[in-house]
Amino acid sequence: MPEDRSFPEFRCLIPYNRFTINLSLNDSKPISRFVEATIRGGFGITLRKLVCPSVEKNCAECILRHSCIYCYLFETTPQSNSPRLKNYKALPRPFTLWCEQNENTINIELVLIGNAIKTLPYFIYTLRKLGSQGLGKERIRYELKTVRAGEKVVYDNSSDEIDMQFAKDKLDIKQGKAQTGRCVLNFYSPMILRKNGRIVDGYDSHAFFSTLMRRITSLFVIHCDGENFDDLKPLLKLWEEKIKAQTSLKRVHKSRFSTRQNRRIKYDGFTGEVILEGDLGTFMPFLNAGEILSVGKNTAFGYGKYKIKEIEMR
Repeated sequence: MPEDRSFPEFRCLIPYNRFTINLSLNDSKPISRFVEATIRGGFGITLRKLVCPSVEKNCAECILRHSCIYCYLFETTPQSNSPRLKNYKALPRPFTLWCEQNENTINIELVLIGNAIKTLPYFIYTLRKLGSQGLGKERIRYELKTVRAGEKVVYDNSSDEIDMQFAKDKLDIKQGKAQTGRCVLNFYSPMILRKNGRIVDGYDSHAFFSTLMRRITSLFVIHCDGENFDDLKPLLKLWEEKIKAQTSLKRVHKSRFSTRQNRRIKYDGFTGEVILEGDLGTFMPFLNAGEILSVGKNTAFGYGKYKIKEIEMR
């Protein structure tokens, strides 16, 4: 008897663009032990100073919060008329930022999602401003050299022009056709999952897929003007029934000092490999989306990034 998979079809379209930003430092010293946090933190502080008319005011109490570029990127909150999202304290930020320093060069991979794509000029202008102020305790200065969308240079430091005429990428996320297979998720940046309000010690199948689906749907609704998906339980149940996992993960210890909270915060997570086996055909479109959008906590700090490799479909 054929398997009953008669639950509502899931589909959403998420526009995105991945940008490569090259910074040239005036010193080859490491700017910090947590590069993403240093750049993300410095960027947020600098952007707020540039656009906020009342920096001392709490964003949640500000009348401009729903039209402010800083609030949109860093204090994303649901509109009061969002039926499902209004119960969330915060929403996924519409960007991910991952960095790598190699001596006096930092390469940033910036992914902008949905309506945030048009905010690229703010990222470029603010990163330029931050470069003149310096990064880290030693205030290492830098020059923003180039910004690329794929192979196309959309900004270089010889001009004050930003070319916004680049091709927009789009994720078409929907259930695939059932097919048995195997693949490896290589987490090259730390992954942090939550289940029942607590941090997961490594990997948990339900926590991973439910977190991924919640991220996809929330990004779609709040940043791509999409519609709510009310019931993902049948899809989650199918994942738990059809996908088995083996893991080889190690804990990574990181921390940063939060200026806003005036305390040091731990950012421990897990890197390594998760081997998935089962009905990959149905779920590969969601896994492909996660490769672009990231998964778990602290994605704006470069967390939850993975590459899919060793795909074997049978």
